[in-house]
Amino acid sequence: METIKYPGFWKLASRTKEGLEEMIRSYRKKQFVQNVQRFMPEIQEDNLISGPTGVRAQALRHDGKLVEDFYLLSTSSMTPVLNAPFPAATASIEIGREINTSFSK
Repeated sequence: METIKYPGFWKLASRTKEGLEEMIRSYRKKQFVQNVQRFMPEIQEDNLISGPTGVRAQALRHDGKLVEDFYLLSTSSMTPVLNAPFPAATASIEIGREINTSFSK
């Protein structure tokens, strides 16, 4: 519900249908299978079983634009990474060092 109430979601959705289609594929197996069949035509619904899904979250601005770079929030005791442009970045030692250097000044 939080996503549906967020104005940035609707602004993004009005510019692209991909996000909405992704949500539909998450809840409707038939649509998911049809999407997979574009790459593997022989796949059928019976070939797939439900399981946990991965999420690659990306920050979305209030104006509906995706945050394309790191988004950091510095406090006196921590610097959480609120957006990382690629999943591996959240575990990168070098990026951690850079954050520590930048925010410890």
